[in-house]
Amino acid sequence: MVLKEKIAAQLPEYRARVRKLITESGDIKIGDVTIAQVYGGARGVRMLVSDISYVDPGEGIRLRGYTIPEIINVLPKQEGDEMPMVGGLYYLLMVGEVPSFDEAE
Repeated sequence: MVLKEKIAAQLPEYRARVRKLITESGDIKIGDVTIAQVYGGARGVRMLVSDISYVDPGEGIRLRGYTIPEIINVLPKQEGDEMPMVGGLYYLLMVGEVPSFDEAE
């Protein structure tokens, strides 16, 4: 499965980045919560870490760096459709790349 392989290929870099962040900055306070607490489960702590989405104060929600109107424009669509294929959005969210038509299918 191509999707599974692409995600698996990204994991070592992601894990190394998180490990480095915790090692070098795990005791830095962000509000009343430490980075180590964030990645350690943070039960009962109100916060969120996400590489997939964030809310831009001026543009609203962004998914993998794209605004919703941008997503509608860049994702593959079936011929004659106005909206992108749901598989394309799934692929973008999971892999972080805009899929080809075949990958969206």
